[in-house]
Amino acid sequence: MVNYSDNEESVHDLLLHNKNMKYQQ
Repeated sequence: MVNYSDNEESVHDLLLHNKNMKYQQ
């Protein structure tokens, strides 16, 4: 997992990751 200094970017990345996981299932 990539650690961003900017928290907003980190949250955005997690949201995209969750979307990708949903589409893969």
